[in-house]
Amino acid sequence: MKFIPAISIMHNHIAVVEHGMYQYLRTGNGLFRSPVNVIQELPGEEIFIFDIDGLERSSPNLGTIKKIAAYKDIWLDAGTQDIDDMMDLFVNDAEYVVIGTKSIRSLDELEEAAELSDKIIFSIDYDSGIISPDKNISDMDVDSLAEIVKDFKGLDTIIFMDLGSHRNKTPVDLNILTSLTELFKNVNVSAHVIPDDYPFLEEISVAGLIRDFRNMGGVENNEDK
Repeated sequence: MKFIPAISIMHNHIAVVEHGMYQYLRTGNGLFRSPVNVIQELPGEEIFIFDIDGLERSSPNLGTIKKIAAYKDIWLDAGTQDIDDMMDLFVNDAEYVVIGTKSIRSLDELEEAAELSDKIIFSIDYDSGIISPDKNISDMDVDSLAEIVKDFKGLDTIIFMDLGSHRNKTPVDLNILTSLTELFKNVNVSAHVIPDDYPFLEEISVAGLIRDFRNMGGVENNEDK
């Protein structure tokens, strides 16, 4: 199981959540930390990016994404709603485009995207139920959704993004993860996971754990050169 650092980008800066609000990551002198410099300090060849402007305003930070892509393979979650959004992100050097239930307009859009590219990652965004603007999706349980999308051509990598687990610091549903690993080749998880859970995740062949970058390298207080 690999560990994939995750950062959030907003207005071309790294944003972190403090007391329920976004704050920009700064140096000890109060200057903005450079996203490009920070990602170079992190382990591994991959980086998961939540593009807040893309997710909330359909205006992703494409210039910054392109710069980061020179150093890391990017898994980019920027609120992709349809094929056009997906292609814009690939043009700007995202290695993988994350298409999440919280953004996608329909499963037809997801199926078409997977047919066009084998570098789509499907994110099941979850908070005591599936998050989706499409009621047909939000009314499903995870098993039902997984049974539908498992046969989409080219779609073999997914993320179980348990937002409720992150927020409330509660255990991820291991039964859901077990079911998903039986259906998909590469299952990744983003949730409140503690080291005691790692052996079980390894046992059920979870491919990757997406973790806050601040838990992976101690970069928060470093100065940019």
